Amino acid sequence: MSAPAYLPEFAAAEYRRRSDYAQRFVSAGTWSRDEATAKLRPWLAIALLCSANMDDLGLLPDVREQLDAHLADHRWRDQNGSWHYTDGECRSVVAHDFICPRITWAPELARARDAAFDAAAKDPAAADHAAGIAAICMAIGHDHNGRHHVFPYRGIAASPIKAVA
Repeated sequence: MSAPAYLPEFAAAEYRRRSDYAQRFVSAGTWSRDEATAKLRPWLAIALLCSANMDDLGLLPDVREQLDAHLADHRWRDQNGSWHYTDGECRSVVAHDFICPRITWAPELARARDAAFDAAAKDPAAADHAAGIAAICMAIGHDHNGRHHVFPYRGIAASPIKAVA
């Protein structure tokens, strides 16, 4: 899988890839539908935070209706006609409050990034995928206070820092 140049497209493709994977486990009877949905929630939040086109996610109609309703609830105009939330702000509120909180998706994203980097180290053909996951980490890892919640790559985190003389 190569990383599209456009982050929302990559995030949507990653969600669909993981959704297809989960569907295979459901079809095989390994996971229940609820287990698969729970495992996909972090990736749905990640895709929304990356501004993925909802039509590209391949969501079930009832899930799409719920998301559309939550987004509509958070985007409103005051009596002067001013919007109080942008699309990005609505997506952020819905992703964190109704789909999956940052405390859950950030470690999942870090694990996926680490696995992608490890795969790219073994097979250079996986480098585009690793770059796409890393781009997602950089794009949505920070909160509005500037704190970064996606842990560093363990290959870097485990490296000793040499003192500069």
